[in-house]
Amino acid sequence: METFEDIRRFYMNSPVSYLMLNLLTVYPGTKLYKKAETQNRLLNLPSAYLNGIVPTMKYKNMNTGEMLEQYIKVQQDIYSYESVLKKANLIFSEGIPLKKRYGLSWRDLLSGIFYILKTFVFTRDKNARLLFQELHKLARKRGVASSFIMEYLFFMQAGKIYFQRLSRQKEELLKQLDYYSSI
Repeated sequence: METFEDIRRFYMNSPVSYLMLNLLTVYPGTKLYKKAETQNRLLNLPSAYLNGIVPTMKYKNMNTGEMLEQYIKVQQDIYSYESVLKKANLIFSEGIPLKKRYGLSWRDLLSGIFYILKTFVFTRDKNARLLFQELHKLARKRGVASSFIMEYLFFMQAGKIYFQRLSRQKEELLKQLDYYSSI
């Protein structure tokens, strides 16, 4: 469990923009698969679970349920509005050029702006509003292009939503992992 905290701490204190954290997936036909198989550490999971999110083997120092719970917990913490704001201050501290052009259509641009307004401005969630306000101040103060701020908000919001859903499905997933580990 220390490892997950170490990963979170490293990410939050480094200038890395986004964290792509996956659990080790043991794919059939690999050396790792053969090794895990000889050590009787494989879970007999359907191929749909070979996605980097679901534990695919029995771990030495933690059971699969704990591994999944810690994975979800660190991801939810990273994508919380408080962490997103702290991270934005770190990665945008030097500023980013004011112009960044995308080949977006007006429809896509307006759709994105509408989503940002709905999610971060016209919401009852105080933390979402605060995040938007602070990022707006950061953009003005440090010369960060608004397109970078929007891109950052989109990406972080997508991560937040994904791991909220995964957290809600966790109990069902844990039951399935228990079932497949007993086969």
